[in-house]
Amino acid sequence: MRRDNYFKKRFGGETDYRDYLNCIDKITKSELNGLLCVIGKICDTPVSLITLLSDRKQWFLCANGTDMSGNDADASFCQYLKPEDELLEVQDATLDGRFNNLDVVTGEFHIRFYAGIPLVNNRGKVIGSVCLFDTRIKTLSDYQKTTFVTLSKQIFKILEYKRVEEYNKVVTAELQLQKEKTESVLQKLRAYFDSSPSMHILLDLEMNVLDFNKESVAIIQKYLGKQILYEKNIINYITPGYVRHFKKLFDAALRGKRIVREVLIDYVDIATWWRITLRPVLNDDKRVVAVSYSAMNIHETKQHVEEISRQNNKLQEIAIIQSHGYRKPVASILGLIDIIRRDGNSVDEEILGMLEKAAIDLDEQIRKVVKFTEHN
Repeated sequence: MRRDNYFKKRFGGETDYRDYLNCIDKITKSELNGLLCVIGKICDTPVSLITLLSDRKQWFLCANGTDMSGNDADASFCQYLKPEDELLEVQDATLDGRFNNLDVVTGEFHIRFYAGIPLVNNRGKVIGSVCLFDTRIKTLSDYQKTTFVTLSKQIFKILEYKRVEEYNKVVTAELQLQKEKTESVLQKLRAYFDSSPSMHILLDLEMNVLDFNKESVAIIQKYLGKQILYEKNIINYITPGYVRHFKKLFDAALRGKRIVREVLIDYVDIATWWRITLRPVLNDDKRVVAVSYSAMNIHETKQHVEEISRQNNKLQEIAIIQSHGYRKPVASILGLIDIIRRDGNSVDEEILGMLEKAAIDLDEQIRKVVKFTEHN
């Protein structure tokens, strides 16, 4: 296995150790240092460290007995810590092929003894260690080992608690930001919703009212004399004569259909035309979870259309009158001219020709007028 892959497989990356590095405040660091001092005294070692490890670097989060702040991962004793290790103890580094060539062993530090406990995160990566160093060859007693392991677990619990606490702060801040953004969007949607001239009501699958806009309040108060309320069944706000038809439309919307109808609804003292729309509201799984019910007052539009229809009918009547009333005399004139010619009596042909031409021209003009009337 290549060296880089070896480290990456065993140790966490930059994100892993920074999760812990960024969450340690002065109070926590003082608490960790206190535990580290206890470990050092009980185990009788001059140097004790709490480290954070990545695949390339080792940082000394807390250090007793040295001024160093860290070193390269491949120059450290802790590079050989495994996630499954409880304690790695090296009594004489000069006799261990893994360590006898390290600078801290062959150089001025003259390290001989090492004991390390891995700190393992919930992804099974070694993110750090609690370790002890001495220039003397030695062996930890069972009591020292037990104390070392127990206090190291406490150290990791503190680190993990602070990491989770910091993570929760970040998540809470992000959630608050998202909440503010969502509220802003909802306010804009509500403003648009309430500014609509149509009635909009959101219904659950049982036809109960989930939400409604301001126009719904005004329309229901005006036409029914009622106040619309949340969680009330929409049937309470529909005229008795329209309930059965509305239920059919609602059932169709529950089946995923978009329904649009123009209906004339009779109220106590007035009948009004409405364009009714029911739309199914789908979730991410394409399941109907609600129904949007909208109603637009189209009474004036309908009246205008009916007025235009009445005018068109009148124009048709005029066209019929023009066709039969005005063209009939013209046809009579042309018929008389033909009879006179057939009679054989002396007649001024020039006058008859002029009369015939005038009648034909008049007939053509009447045809044009009738055709224009029929198309307009």
